[in-house]
Amino acid sequence: MSTDFEPDVFDEAEGKKRPLQSWNLPGSPGGRIEVAVWQNEYQHNGETRIGFSCSATRSYKKDGDFEKKPVFRLMDLFVLQYAIQQAIDFMIEHQPKRSKD
Repeated sequence: MSTDFEPDVFDEAEGKKRPLQSWNLPGSPGGRIEVAVWQNEYQHNGETRIGFSCSATRSYKKDGDFEKKPVFRLMDLFVLQYAIQQAIDFMIEHQPKRSKD
């Protein structure tokens, strides 16, 4: 299913871009896995297009503070695989329609 999808992805209150969709799931003990889909604008043959990108991080507590890193333990990889599949499905479902020139 292809749909036009162009929601507001700029958080005025925080003054920064936020993801279109994210999955924040429990990972290895004390950690969480987050996969996020971001909307990007780019130029192609003089036309502005919208595409998606994906980020993945593991958050955990170290010395009382939370850390976020793109490094995963073996137990995290199964959760990461699930979350990435969710992101793939989201991006395919919401792929912007392109005019045929």
